[in-house]
Amino acid sequence: MNITTILATTIFILVVFILPTLSTHFRKNNNLLLVYYFVVLLYQLVAFTNAYWFRTIGADMDANSFHVDAIDISNGGVFIFLSDISLYKNIIGFLYWLTNPSHIIGEQLSILSISISIIVLVSITDLLKLNKFQTPIIFTYAALPTMFTLGAITLREPLQVLLFMTAIFFGLKMKIDSKMKLVNFFFMVVFTVAAGLFHKALFLFGSVLIFVFLIWNVDINLDKYKITKSRLLLLFFIPIFFIIFFYVASNS
Repeated sequence: MNITTILATTIFILVVFILPTLSTHFRKNNNLLLVYYFVVLLYQLVAFTNAYWFRTIGADMDANSFHVDAIDISNGGVFIFLSDISLYKNIIGFLYWLTNPSHIIGEQLSILSISISIIVLVSITDLLKLNKFQTPIIFTYAALPTMFTLGAITLREPLQVLLFMTAIFFGLKMKIDSKMKLVNFFFMVVFTVAAGLFHKALFLFGSVLIFVFLIWNVDINLDKYKITKSRLLLLFFIPIFFIIFFYVASNS
């Protein structure tokens, strides 16, 4: 690891760790802040393991090919920001060109995307008046095995999740907040289109999302939200089962 890689990685890590302190939701809730730092450490553990020790689950297919192609793009110095896989490869390639073609730097972009999405999700729970459930919701979302194993490597999904979740935030804000409806609608469309640029299938999902928000009458009733420990445990362990199953199946 050369000095450029160390410096770039350190900057990414510092930004990720400083981000929640800028949010009043995290400053007011120490448990939420602890969960955030715990899951970020999980992601960093996966990232460094994959970059410097051994290939983690899911990092041996698309993630590795994206990294290798991004190195070639960086070395060529020609960037074509179109759409789909090409867009992501060129973003990573440009990042490598600015810093250094290092796997850990590409992974830090994914971790940063997931970290921002956590903050956006906290804002969504605030809009839905689910503040007392914020900590278990964030833990269930970010600490799912499929999230921290695949969200810490060079895949485009972390960016897609962030953009799509931000679109949902503005869609909810448009329906709940009577002010600036057109502005919120505009940003919902912008972030939906941005998500679609990374995967064409998301244009279809985005169209459905926009349609739902246009016809949906949001009714926030706290009596409808019942989160039990057994449901959280079930939601957490089901992905573990599938990870083990597909890992064993792929190596048999």
